[in-house]
Amino acid sequence: MRGMGRIYIVGVGPGDPSYLTLKGLEIIEGAKVVSGWESVLSRFTKYFHSKEIVPLRYENEVEEIKRLTGLSKHFDVAILDHGDPSVSDFQFIRKIRAAANEVGTEVQVVSGVSSLLTSLALVQEDMANVVFVTLHVRGDESELLSQLDSAWCLGRSLMVIPPPRRDGVRSVARRLVELGHKGDVYVLEKVTYPDQRIVKTTAEALIQTGESFSDLVIMFVRR
Repeated sequence: MRGMGRIYIVGVGPGDPSYLTLKGLEIIEGAKVVSGWESVLSRFTKYFHSKEIVPLRYENEVEEIKRLTGLSKHFDVAILDHGDPSVSDFQFIRKIRAAANEVGTEVQVVSGVSSLLTSLALVQEDMANVVFVTLHVRGDESELLSQLDSAWCLGRSLMVIPPPRRDGVRSVARRLVELGHKGDVYVLEKVTYPDQRIVKTTAEALIQTGESFSDLVIMFVRR
């Protein structure tokens, strides 16, 4: 039997709070409990009046997810997620669903404005012309990079979310050089944030400069 509450995983857009959808705002305002990574929560505090806030951190993720599913037996819970949850957060969604199943709570994913699609607009490209590869997951890096190899063989431009590390962009650049790419590579960092940055470069130059980027990065590889 389903509990009285429900868990909503709400996509809140790429960065600028004005990209939050009306549906997302409606769910946040109606929830008793709001959770999410602190970097996401900090952008929407004006909507959190009289709500219980449960920040997520990597070191407490498992414990807090259990806490949230427990609360969802009595209240609606809104978990705020960067961009659109369905684009590149399947591991996180899987954890939420598994914990919710144990207490009989329904989970609903609410789409948001995707960082991926926003980035495509910035580089003036169409989704129909690219292959999307996400490496923003936990796992063996060599296995993840093999996905890049498979996408490369299709001969189309690539949109890549690199591994969530300071050298994640360089690891993708190294593989692109190994694959023989010599064309343009765009690094789009913190899309729609006030300090948004778009760097047009090459894979070889990314390796040579050793420039670091945050984990809020999407790479566009033009073929």
